[in-house]
Amino acid sequence: MKEKNALLGFLKDDFDTTYLSNQNVLALRKLFYKKIKNESPYLVFDHIGRVGPKFFSYLENLLDEHPMLIVARNRYSKEIGDLSLLLFSFDKLQIYNLDKKHTYDLNIWCFRLQLFIIFLK
Repeated sequence: MKEKNALLGFLKDDFDTTYLSNQNVLALRKLFYKKIKNESPYLVFDHIGRVGPKFFSYLENLLDEHPMLIVARNRYSKEIGDLSLLLFSFDKLQIYNLDKKHTYDLNIWCFRLQLFIIFLK
């Protein structure tokens, strides 16, 4: 159900919601493939948890054609399931918590970036 909801959220701007809600996951995946094939976006999956064999093959197919960033919930295979097999294809990066000073600096930088984007609009 989570996968269907995610696909519905991604496709809702391009298709009628009634049409989408009547589709099964396989049909939604095909629509998703068509959409990203035309656009060639970078795909970002954040906080991925346990992955089973079906979703693993889905990610593997996407990886063959698109650049991808996957943020896993954990690096241990018992926590993320089959996703651990796919992570060997990626460079690994561990992000540590920032101390108070660096957190403040990052907040200031993000605030300035938001102001700059508003100014450009």
